[in-house]
Amino acid sequence: MGGINYKRVRRVGVVSKPKESDHQAAYFGWLKTVFVMLGPERHPLWNFAYAIPNGTMFAGDSRQRAIYMNSLKKQGFKVGVSDVNIDLPRGPYHGARFELKRDKTSKVSEEQKAWCGLMARAGYYARIVCGYDEIVAETRNYLSMNRS
Repeated sequence: MGGINYKRVRRVGVVSKPKESDHQAAYFGWLKTVFVMLGPERHPLWNFAYAIPNGTMFAGDSRQRAIYMNSLKKQGFKVGVSDVNIDLPRGPYHGARFELKRDKTSKVSEEQKAWCGLMARAGYYARIVCGYDEIVAETRNYLSMNRS
């Protein structure tokens, strides 16, 4: 159930590594599938999980991108915020925060490390995860905790 469709990420006959966005799309596909199969009473996670598009690339030249980024920062945009958030308490945690990386070779920024640490100290299940399999495993681990 779920996973990465490697056939979809082919370029000129060569299978390329799935991008972080491919892993994230597969993860949310898995969440939706589990939600539909088990129903909202047994698996309400779909209603509480969402993504933050921090890695979005903006159109325009460098000046236009800087103006847009400045505007976003005035509106509350923060660098380093986790990619996936789950606002459903489990165990001693208020919710979960996942910074998703494509694989073990992907760079984790200092801002991302700092945000993850901040969230952990504030009582969130905060993890930096690599790929679809790891984020699914961490989500299952999180959900297996008793509700507070």
